[in-house]
Amino acid sequence: MSFLYFFWGFLVQWLLRMVTGGLRSAELVSGWVDTIPLIIGYIIMIIGFVRIQRFHPVMGKGKWGAAVLILLSLIQIVLPVTPATAFWGSLLTLPVAAAQLYMVYYLCLGIRQMAEQQLQPNLQQSAYRRWRLYFYCEVTLVLSFICSLLTDTEQTNLWATVSAILAIIYVVLNLVVYLLMLFLTWKAHKQLELPSAQSQQ
Repeated sequence: MSFLYFFWGFLVQWLLRMVTGGLRSAELVSGWVDTIPLIIGYIIMIIGFVRIQRFHPVMGKGKWGAAVLILLSLIQIVLPVTPATAFWGSLLTLPVAAAQLYMVYYLCLGIRQMAEQQLQPNLQQSAYRRWRLYFYCEVTLVLSFICSLLTDTEQTNLWATVSAILAIIYVVLNLVVYLLMLFLTWKAHKQLELPSAQSQQ
């Protein structure tokens, strides 16, 4: 059951954000509502980390990344959207990316180690590849953000074009990563046995 928390956490973030994003585009809700699915997903994932850390302590470290992401999401909600705060709000991109990498690193590391212990090399390799792709995805986001800082606001320049291209790549990669993380956590739920499940057999 524990790995399903990660499956549902990613699924909630993906599906509910499409709903809230549509409502926000239609100007039916405020922009901060788009952050709510992220917070719900991170809370669900924290439960998963806490449950699994009893059997695999390394995975317990991932809960701190999720906790930081909840805090950063709350800051994004309460931070007033004004020209004066827009820059500082955009700077949250960097700590958010770092916290997400931290959380997913320990999630994938835990799955890799448990798969190795239970002689499941395919799942072990899948976890490594998912982490690597997630890393590339977040690096693309950070590079897009850095390029946007170099953009001339008065006229379009090379940095603005590069930032836009990287942003498009990030959106595509992010969708692929979410789907692959869903498959990974579902496979972990199906294939990995926790000590409590083994003791009942």
